[in-house]
Amino acid sequence: ADLNGERLAIKINSIRYRNSLFPVELSVFDLDGLDGIYIPGAITRDVAKQSADRAAQQIDLTTINPSISAQAASAGIEAAKTLFSKKVKLVKVTVKAGYQVLLRDEKQKQSN
Repeated sequence: ADLNGERLAIKINSIRYRNSLFPVELSVFDLDGLDGIYIPGAITRDVAKQSADRAAQQIDLTTINPSISAQAASAGIEAAKTLFSKKVKLVKVTVKAGYQVLLRDEKQKQSN
């Protein structure tokens, strides 16, 4: 799955049925016929995510004190910045159970 603008693009590459796993190439379309599922407000979440990521990257702690404790603190802060930056990049989208979608077989599309 990939969030692109206000659309959640979903590709399905396998289907499990009982004890078997079948390879497929399915694309998910919303009932409006456009690729992906419409997620209202996704752009707002994406902008907030990017802004928080930029803010985390701009935190700059240059230290004048070259002591080991200052260097260790600086390294710890860098690690926290990296972790925060990665955490911020995750965007959670929930699609309600029973949401109807259309599936297109990409293999069949290629053979036409």
